[in-house]
Amino acid sequence: MTEKTVKITTQAISIPMMSGPIPGYKSRNVNFKFDPNQLDALYRMFHALNLNHEKLINGKTVATPYHAVQWLLERLADTVPPQPVSPSRSRDLPGSEHFEDAIDL
Repeated sequence: MTEKTVKITTQAISIPMMSGPIPGYKSRNVNFKFDPNQLDALYRMFHALNLNHEKLINGKTVATPYHAVQWLLERLADTVPPQPVSPSRSRDLPGSEHFEDAIDL
């Protein structure tokens, strides 16, 4: 039986993040349907995080693809200071003056 070598690399991407209050309602439950490329990327990220024994802020090991998404969002949340939630339920996006430069991860 041949052993397979696993290589883990680090990828850097630039993600636009809004500053200031977040407009509208935020649901705590979000369901996704992934295309094959997105699913492949998710599982590659999940397995790399799991093999590196990465942990969520709550101390749990990244043990599922769901945890991998949480892990990623926790790191993004750490890059932007917390802002109060807008009391408005407006779904209009703010103008470009509310956007900062993209955050490099």
